[in-house]
Amino acid sequence: MPSSPSFTLVSRCTVSPDQKSDIKTLKLSVSDIPMLSCQYIQKGVLLTSPPYSFDDLVCFLKQSLSTTLSYFPPLAGRLTTDPDGHVHINCNDAGIDFLVVKSPNISIHNVLVPGDVSDCVKQFFTFDKTLSYSGHFKPLAAVQVTELADGVFIGCIVNHAVTDGTSFWHFFNTFAEITKGALKISKSPDFGRNTVFNSQAVLKFPPGGPTVTFAGDEPLRERILHFSREAILKLKYRANYGCLLTKQTNSEVLGKLCNDSWKSVNVETNGKVRNSNDEISSFQSLCAQLWRSVTRARKLEPTKTTTFRMAVNCRRRLDPKLEPYYFGNAIQSIPTFASAGELLGKDLSWAADILHKNVVAHNNDTVRKGVADWEKQPRLFPLGNADGASITMGSSPRFPMYNNDFGWGRPLAVRSGRANKFDGKISAFPGRDGNGSVDLEITKGALKISKSPDFGRNTVFNSQAVLKFPPGGPTVTFAGDEPLRERILHFSREAILKLKYRANYGCLLTKQTNSEVLGKLCNDSWKSVNVETNGKVRNSNDEISSFQSLCAQLWRSVTRARKLEPTKTTTFRMAVNCRRRLDPKLEPYYFGNAIQSIPTFASAGELLGKDLSWAADILHKNVVAHNNDTVRKGVADWEKQPRLFPLGNADGASITMGSSPRFPMYNNDFGWGRPLAVRSGRANKFDGKISAFPGRDGNGSVDLEVVLAPDTMLEVENDPEIMQYVSEFL
Repeated sequence: MPSSPSFTLVSRCTVSPDQKSDIKTLKLSVSDIPMLSCQYIQKGVLLTSPPYSFDDLVCFLKQSLSTTLSYFPPLAGRLTTDPDGHVHINCNDAGIDFLVVKSPNISIHNVLVPGDVSDCVKQFFTFDKTLSYSGHFKPLAAVQVTELADGVFIGCIVNHAVTDGTSFWHFFNTFAEITKGALKISKSPDFGRNTVFNSQAVLKFPPGGPTVTFAGDEPLRERILHFSREAILKLKYRANYGCLLTKQTNSEVLGKLCNDSWKSVNVETNGKVRNSNDEISSFQSLCAQLWRSVTRARKLEPTKTTTFRMAVNCRRRLDPKLEPYYFGNAIQSIPTFASAGELLGKDLSWAADILHKNVVAHNNDTVRKGVADWEKQPRLFPLGNADGASITMGSSPRFPMYNNDFGWGRPLAVRSGRANKFDGKISAFPGRDGNGSVDLEITKGALKISKSPDFGRNTVFNSQAVLKFPPGGPTVTFAGDEPLRERILHFSREAILKLKYRANYGCLLTKQTNSEVLGKLCNDSWKSVNVETNGKVRNSNDEISSFQSLCAQLWRSVTRARKLEPTKTTTFRMAVNCRRRLDPKLEPYYFGNAIQSIPTFASAGELLGKDLSWAADILHKNVVAHNNDTVRKGVADWEKQPRLFPLGNADGASITMGSSPRFPMYNNDFGWGRPLAVRSGRANKFDGKISAFPGRDGNGSVDLEVVLAPDTMLEVENDPEIMQYVSEFL
């Protein structure tokens, strides 16, 4: 239930089936019982606002939910344990909880914000940390509908001992289908219990029931990683053939890779032959990559055994097969083991291959053996990561999550609550764009000590030199009462990319520009690749960065706006972080000032008479040259002549760039979402003072806080050379 001031519980009621159940009881199976120590499933969908009032929506949802429950009567019942210890669902039509919540301060953007999953998502679900065993005295399901500022979130919460993912999404889809207006459901659930999972074995519980099998209070971080169809295709190719996908790869091979079935066609690449019998699937390829990356990030000892655990649907693995819509849990867990050294020492195809073989081997015989083993030793499902080296993959990109159209369009996103999450828990969702794309919801342990400041003073900056101050202290070095204007100029990632291209190659970016060049421009590192365009060659040693390109454009535009004499010397002053420039380096979180100012000079005539690439190049060379020796020389020079920092624009031809788009300004989440904007006060502002902030949309965008004399600002606003790159003018 919502516990944040941003969320208001409007009502909570019970919704019962609109028809009495024909089913009296359903016995929990060998696959259901282990889930009694798991928490209720919490999954939901984010939707745009409906084309009618929220109150009408609530009314429609209650009616359709009541009808849906008549098709799924076990969900409206309660758990009961008979004298022999067998657990049953008593289909007594007791109903489920229905919650109405309002959150007018939370928007769709808050839910979809890049980076870590917003904490607001946890408030979309009830039954937090509720174990499935609690179904003995609590409803087996609940629905929470939350009205947002510009949308709706419908959360579905179901007892995990009653349904697995297949049955959960069958119920959720049916709920949406009926709300949309269906008079008859398209896929009826099968409640048959005459299966291999039906057993007389009894799992004995302590008084009060089981406890959760993992630490539920550890600090965690969650991210959604999106993998496009093209990215999955590349992973699948690499997993099957042990090499990267290139443009030269045979088109027939690519065509067959687009599906997870190549029929009887064999393909040979790099000496490896793959056919339909031993093909590694797209999802197995992705799992293998994830296994390797998480293991590398954990920095385990090479001899440490790692585990990748996958839940598999047994409905189609049995002989005879279960009905596709068998209601209940019909899953088993497949653990695959490898030492950290072996997993990282071999390539992706090796890891993918052992995952693939383990999945393929899980056939009818293996499923039945798993049931028999459990009957000999009944036990709960071992959810968690006790050894710090495990990954558990849950959910499935095959679940029809985006079929939840309640009548006004498909969901914008799928999100889950905090249930059953621990370090190493991964949930796979289909990507919203479909066509084989995948979203992975990754849960990892937060750092125990996060970015602790370093107060050490045994550095090159520690000095015995003394700066003498007049009585009362120093005065400000710039005029503090001059008339000024401030504007925020927003530069999108695309605009920055175009500037970077122009700075590095001296020409405009066009649609005809070679795609390989564009791909490499997306990062500020091109590794060892040299690219030639218009006779200019750039490699990783002399590349002009995105930010240097932007600074060069600003320098030119402000200088033009000031209408200086061609012989007038202009200055562009940048503050640089010296922590990583020293040898040995300072600690990244050394506390204090560790900056020096780099002035770059050019006459106004030279700056405007040459192109952007010339200005960017001299800025770039000045920054690159500021290395360990330069930093130490700066310290030595200051010790010979101690002085205050020359803040200001005394000659009317200077620009001072402060702050940095690399500062994590939008990480300031105080518990209810990321900041909407970053702003500064009037401190240290004068004609020509610029501050760089990261753009809120991230991904390399930049906001420049520009402070100029009013006449100069007006000229900059009318300068097409810079304004063509400004996507928002605030």
